[in-house]
Amino acid sequence: MRTNFAFLCDAAAQGAEGKISALGIGISQLHAQQVPVQRPQMVLVAQIGFDADEAGTKQLSVRLIDADGGNVIQPVDGQIVFNAPDGALSPVAQVMLEFALVTFPQFGVYSVDLSIDEQSIASLPLEVLPLQPSLA
Repeated sequence: MRTNFAFLCDAAAQGAEGKISALGIGISQLHAQQVPVQRPQMVLVAQIGFDADEAGTKQLSVRLIDADGGNVIQPVDGQIVFNAPDGALSPVAQVMLEFALVTFPQFGVYSVDLSIDEQSIASLPLEVLPLQPSLA
């Protein structure tokens, strides 16, 4: 298995033919005047390529962790089905997971980690930084 792409964004939806539309792609920093700070919404989007012999149901785990590896929210665990249509040369599976009202307790580095069958597929860093005063 391999990650074709993975990112955090403001919003995402899956449309016709499995295409993903996303807004605000590439969230990697949040700026706040003070902490704790709450992010109203963000979405993890990932596309995972696999070989036909890897098809089947797999365990999916998503964690949002702080710099010490502690959970910021309860881990999301579930199953994902990797379907390989007949004749597909490059089958893919897609993941879209919305995070709502996440509270970041302090400034620092966080990470959104995606694993399939306990194998890390993607790790997306997310920094929470103090808002810098603007120079007028």
